[in-house]
Amino acid sequence: MGDAPILKISALSGKGVNKLRPVLQEAIMQYHRRVPTRDVNRVISDAQQRSRPAMACAWLYALQGATDPPTFTLFVNRELPQTYLRYLERSIREAFEFGSTPLKLRVRKRTD
Repeated sequence: MGDAPILKISALSGKGVNKLRPVLQEAIMQYHRRVPTRDVNRVISDAQQRSRPAMACAWLYALQGATDPPTFTLFVNRELPQTYLRYLERSIREAFEFGSTPLKLRVRKRTD
């Protein structure tokens, strides 16, 4: 909830209601946003360079598989710790300005 916008409005007097529509439109745009695969891979690569997980993990590639909510799939060779997944989610959220929009991260392990 840290990135969620806070609006002071009054249903009784109608004060501040005019601020609601632009905020809702922005939230809807973020919810339907599609990010190119090359940009997702660049952000994940940069995030991995800044902070590597405790165990060596090589991600193969990442993509946005769906919208409503934005869903990103990471193809990796090992399981990722939950803390590292939260770090990657935050990196994606900040890079593409998703704000408080819920994101889904799916991790697919490579099968040998």
